[in-house]
Amino acid sequence: MVEEKKSEKKEDDQRYKYIGFDVYSSRTARFWKNPEEEKKYLEEVRERKEKGEREERDHSLISVSVFSPLEKWILTVTSALMVLCLFLPWFTFTRGENAMNFSAFGYLLNLGTLMTYSGLGGALLGVLALLFPLTMLSSLLFGILNLLALYSKSGSEEAYLSKVKKTLRLNFIPLFLWIITVIISIIGVAAPLASAFGVNQIKDNFDVITLVSISGFGLWISLGCWILNSVKANDL
Repeated sequence: MVEEKKSEKKEDDQRYKYIGFDVYSSRTARFWKNPEEEKKYLEEVRERKEKGEREERDHSLISVSVFSPLEKWILTVTSALMVLCLFLPWFTFTRGENAMNFSAFGYLLNLGTLMTYSGLGGALLGVLALLFPLTMLSSLLFGILNLLALYSKSGSEEAYLSKVKKTLRLNFIPLFLWIITVIISIIGVAAPLASAFGVNQIKDNFDVITLVSISGFGLWISLGCWILNSVKANDL
């Protein structure tokens, strides 16, 4: 019995040797020979960082950047376009033989007249006429907020990414408004007296074909920007 206990103790001792209890004691030696050596190494690391050199571990999958400089530049462009598109043609149509363009800014300036006319076509036409300015203004506002978030300063990288993510999520709002506009257009809306305006693309019924035919490149560029920004919000 005593011999069995001794053998078990020896096996335990051997196990401790294997896992390193006897190899690495509690009293570890200093890694740096002296403080000057440590200071010299840290200065070399700072110099490499300033020169743009990256550590070897930065190339591993463990240290893949969530938000690269290229992505920041792309989001800067898309957000700036959301603001600039306010002055680009959102609607393009022909009146007689003349081609005409309406920017988002021009639409907002004539909003009172358009809302008065939309009242003749019932509730859906009124909602449709209201969705356009809401989409335009939200695109402008969130484009500015995106830029402010992208170039803001935060206490840590996590706080910065969280702020950018929350702001980019707002881009779902104009995208959602546009989807509602398309759905209403698919249903179709009566547009009384539309032929009196002399616009070739607009008849007495406003449908999705009419919407697509009068949509200008300013609207399509904005739509692409909303989608890109929204997708990136899900990645962060």
